[in-house]
Amino acid sequence: MPLYVFEHQHTAETCPTNNEELMKQLAQHTTNETAATYGIRIDGEAVVTGEHRLIMILEADNLDRVNSYAQPFSMVGSVSVKPALTCEQVVVLGCG
Repeated sequence: MPLYVFEHQHTAETCPTNNEELMKQLAQHTTNETAATYGIRIDGEAVVTGEHRLIMILEADNLDRVNSYAQPFSMVGSVSVKPALTCEQVVVLGCG
């Protein structure tokens, strides 16, 4: 399945932790159970300390699924989704 890197960033003022209900919603949204309803598998995720930035590695059949999944994060900040390859794929296919 194709691989994507999803990145979301927001400001301290728009941080979901400032809103308990929004935080609960986004925490639920970042589970594999919820992602599966979009046809997505979460391979990894991390929040960069002190930067209000979330990075996720996602697998999905197509970019539209990932963009749909990422949409709720745009309520509080920027969203970026890019196709990606594993290191193993780069060794076999090259960087092209």
